[in-house]
Amino acid sequence: VKVPAAGMVTVDWGLLGRNVIPLVTGASPSLTSPTLSTAEPMAGIDSVITIAGGASYSAIDFDATRSGAIEPVIGTPLSPDVYDGPAKGSGSITGTLETLAMLTAAEADAAVTVTVKCVDSAGQNVTFALANVQLLDFTLPLGAPTAMLFTSKFSFGGATAMTITNAAA
Repeated sequence: VKVPAAGMVTVDWGLLGRNVIPLVTGASPSLTSPTLSTAEPMAGIDSVITIAGGASYSAIDFDATRSGAIEPVIGTPLSPDVYDGPAKGSGSITGTLETLAMLTAAEADAAVTVTVKCVDSAGQNVTFALANVQLLDFTLPLGAPTAMLFTSKFSFGGATAMTITNAAA
């Protein structure tokens, strides 16, 4: 997931499945609801990023992985299930520091929750909630002639590492 301040939100999905059966009709047995628009762009400038601490964010980029696997079984070409591994992720965030709360969270090595709400021009949205986020390599160049820009890498993981929700306008 990439959310730049000036540009379009991009999301790349990887899927792993089992029991693929070609259909004779054009109707899909899954992935049919909700039917959000694919014609409305999601711009980063319309997104909202929320983290404990006062800051304005100019970009966030993160990847989440779950090492799913299918296991071969003797006597059948199909796996009985897709086996989920632990979820984990990493990313980076850039922003302008407005209070010391973000700096305090980084210094305390405290886990925070990051919420990224991406909104399209019709008001429909997709929200990514990242849990157990650890800020890493927090960089705040002091003495800069402009706003106090910071960058931080981060990692997240656990049983509920990421929750994705969507809502129509």
